[in-house]
Amino acid sequence: MNREYLVSAGIGEPPEPYCQVVKAGSLVFIAGQVALDENWQVVGVGDPRAQAEQVWKNLERAAVAAGGSAGDIVKITVFLADIRHAAAEMEVRARYFEPGRWPICTQVQGEPGAARVADGGRRDRRGRSGLTLLSHRNLTKGAR
Repeated sequence: MNREYLVSAGIGEPPEPYCQVVKAGSLVFIAGQVALDENWQVVGVGDPRAQAEQVWKNLERAAVAAGGSAGDIVKITVFLADIRHAAAEMEVRARYFEPGRWPICTQVQGEPGAARVADGGRRDRRGRSGLTLLSHRNLTKGAR
């Protein structure tokens, strides 16, 4: 299967050895996104809605790099630091899809003690300072 490794304008280059967007045949895979801008700065500390907006901007940019749009995303997994922030994420998500054309979604609260963006970030049990409020794993298809 042919693979195309894509670079998304407006999304920071990953600091680890992975790619943000890979096109494999007619499918596009997008790495999980968090509320970081193109300079890897946290957006919306303490504001779940602003973080959701940044995550979906990143997803839109990734989908555009593959020739689609966020509205082409067919599956997402959303990890929330606090499940009470689900409404904010869903409100932002709804802006990217036509009514009735929602992606398949699994939405869960992250593990207590895990790193968070919402409260300014903190270290997880392994001492990493990862940033996770909203992280989406996506499978997009260019054609509707």
